[in-house]
Amino acid sequence: MVVVVVQPKHPGNVGAIARSMMNFGLRDLVLVDPCKITDEALARAMHAAPILRAARTYKTLDEALATLDHSIATTCEPSRKDRKHLRKALLPWDFARLLPALGGKVGILLGREDFGLFNTEIEKCDIVVTIPTTTEYKSMNLSHAAAIIFYELSKAMGTGRRIWPMKEATGLEKEVLFRKFQEYLNDIGYPAHKRKNTTVLFKRLIGRSALSGWEFHTFTGVFTMGSKRIAIGVPRVSGGYQNKGENKGKVQRKGKRGKGRTI
Repeated sequence: MVVVVVQPKHPGNVGAIARSMMNFGLRDLVLVDPCKITDEALARAMHAAPILRAARTYKTLDEALATLDHSIATTCEPSRKDRKHLRKALLPWDFARLLPALGGKVGILLGREDFGLFNTEIEKCDIVVTIPTTTEYKSMNLSHAAAIIFYELSKAMGTGRRIWPMKEATGLEKEVLFRKFQEYLNDIGYPAHKRKNTTVLFKRLIGRSALSGWEFHTFTGVFTMGSKRIAIGVPRVSGGYQNKGENKGKVQRKGKRGKGRTI
């Protein structure tokens, strides 16, 4: 995948695009008749500065397109009518699904910060892609739009960083949690006529939360400890249940009228 930026005007945007490229596993940057690549661009690129330094530069878009097998234009103004074919666009995720079937070198074209790609440039491309922004403000910052498209492409290319999934609680573990919850309601004297509905509410809440194994152990521990302390008659205090010996070492503080109180 090649990223082609056509006549960028701000060095900072070029640097930010290079940084987004590195975030999502892209390395090949092409600049068409660009602004001067200054220290600002390198600063915005951060650790992606090597991508910026290795960028290939062409004077015209035709020269850049000659190096590609497939060219993908981007626009914030897609066609609204079927008979208007020039800007008939795909959404980024729909294009990403097509990507594995495209052979050869594929280039994604990003236009100017102010005018985007011209109609004559879009005509030369095979596919058009658009990001579905709001009608109130359709045009995005160039580097922001690039990051969204790169993210969708990275999912198709499998270049994204692997995130280790949480180990979800099993069905048996969740049944244990529900039983502990019911026992806790009983131990605290929760009204009998409300227990069934409250248990169903709790079950639905846990079902929506995709409970992890660690969260299961935490919650069952809370309910188990609460039930045990109720069973042995540990008195409650404002901050929870009082442990034995908590009154030891308390000091006396005088109130407004000189009377002592334990703190």
